[in-house]
Amino acid sequence: MYESETFDVVAAKRAFAQRHALRRDRLLALVGQAQEDFCRIIDMLVRDYHPRRIYQWGSLLHPERFQDISDIDIAVEGWEDPMTGLHALDTACQMTGFPV
Repeated sequence: MYESETFDVVAAKRAFAQRHALRRDRLLALVGQAQEDFCRIIDMLVRDYHPRRIYQWGSLLHPERFQDISDIDIAVEGWEDPMTGLHALDTACQMTGFPV
């Protein structure tokens, strides 16, 4: 015969809350790093590539939506030569560990 096991709901709720808090803290640290990287990338784009406009969208504008798989969303306007964009993208990618 099997002994009847009891499920401790209070302990389960506590464990869930702890896991949730750890995940939230980790994501807040990640979004903070992504925002810092975004600012450095924008500074570099303005200083070195002089775009007419820069656009941002995505989870960096809504940190509560930021996830482990989030990226840094940037679009630029005003470059005549496509190679300028490729060089700028290469430089931006080297400045962060997040996909750009």
